[in-house]
Amino acid sequence: MNPTRAPPPRRRYVPTTASNHQTPRVDPRATHPLQTHTRVIGCVNAPLFRQQSKPLTPSFLSSPSTHRYPQELSEGERWFRDKMERHRLERAAAEKARVEAAAVTAKLEATALADAAKREKDRTVEVATVRSLRQNLELQSRPWRDARARRTKGVDWTPTHKPIFISYAPTQDATYDELAFCQKMVETLNEIRTPPIAGETIGERVACAWLDANELGTLVTSTDERALARLEACESCAGVICVVSEAYLDSEQCALERDVVRCRRTPVKGGGDAHEVPVVVVVIQGGAEGGAEGAVKGVLVPEGLLGVGDADPIEIEIESAHDPIVAATTAARALESLRERSGQLRECLGGAAHPGFEPATRTLNTATLTAGRAPDERDVKAWMDANDGSW
Repeated sequence: MNPTRAPPPRRRYVPTTASNHQTPRVDPRATHPLQTHTRVIGCVNAPLFRQQSKPLTPSFLSSPSTHRYPQELSEGERWFRDKMERHRLERAAAEKARVEAAAVTAKLEATALADAAKREKDRTVEVATVRSLRQNLELQSRPWRDARARRTKGVDWTPTHKPIFISYAPTQDATYDELAFCQKMVETLNEIRTPPIAGETIGERVACAWLDANELGTLVTSTDERALARLEACESCAGVICVVSEAYLDSEQCALERDVVRCRRTPVKGGGDAHEVPVVVVVIQGGAEGGAEGAVKGVLVPEGLLGVGDADPIEIEIESAHDPIVAATTAARALESLRERSGQLRECLGGAAHPGFEPATRTLNTATLTAGRAPDERDVKAWMDANDGSW
């Protein structure tokens, strides 16, 4: 023990009470954040480590037993809840219906616009087509009209107008049977009579069919004059009977007559005349193709020849074309078909009909035909010679 240094004084134990309690002071030497022990002066019972404070937790979260569950809804609250749910579903359904209706409306509008555009395009094409057909007809017929004006030396030409025009192939490719068939049809059509008046047993005969062989005769050998007369008859008739065969399809004259009919039947907005011109097509099937088996070639109706409401084509085998009964029955059927479709033809013919034709059954009593005979062979041959044909 060092005698030069006095010993430290002893500290007296004093119990901690409320009167002598002192606030602990933090030791300034405790620089580390984990050094939480304090140096207590005058308080020997103070803890060496101070407890850190913890965050407060709500009582309803600290223990599941203390959680409060919602109470059961009353009847009024359930009714209100169900009502609001129904309103929500109704609003959703109404919105869905509105969206679907808007989509359908938009689709219909788009379809209508597309259809209108297509109709406008078709109308433009139709106008251009009819204009081209008219220009071609004018170009083809102008030399014929000039030639006729030179022959007549200024005298006005008055063509013969009849209600029904017979369009056939006036070329050397037409067969004798075809021409004989056309001649017999015209004879039958010209035998129709008006209803007899009081005191008479038979009515007046009405010649209603136009055929160049009958109207122009066989002495007119000018092809141009015949072609122009046929065009003018086709332009003024009330109905057309087309005898379609292989020669008809190859004939330029028949193509011009089809163009005349198309221009007349086309509506005004399409550039046509909007005339009511029904067409009856009689197809003569026949002619052998090349080949070992010699199959029969099918003759097709030209596109655009038949219009809306026209009757189906009447097909005749070439072996039957020379039969006068077949030709007469075909003519009677064609006449009734044209009469049903043309108001102008009904006005022209009135109640005129063939004496042996039964409209209900569309049959012809062959006993009423003129001796039931074929046309005179000499007339048909002279007709073919006038058309530069051969027999």
